[in-house]
Amino acid sequence: ELTCASCHGSHEFDTRTAAVDSCVGCHDDAHSLAYRSSPHFSLWQAEMAGTAPTGSGVSCATCHMPRELGSDDGIRRVLVQHNQNLN
Repeated sequence: ELTCASCHGSHEFDTRTAAVDSCVGCHDDAHSLAYRSSPHFSLWQAEMAGTAPTGSGVSCATCHMPRELGSDDGIRRVLVQHNQNLN
């Protein structure tokens, strides 16, 4: 069963880890394993290192975790939709 801690860890909320490492930690198919040798991963590494503009990297979550506008506390922001059935 997947829980929040499956991807984000139980003692810290790290979206960077969840966006790539958590995915390839479970998904052992050719598509997922090829990610680390792809141009997408190079872009992601550059963005995370601060040598590329924000939003220029492509993680697993960029394509496989739908985004939506939300306002749960009155502040509009982009939220990740964790329901994979909507993907």
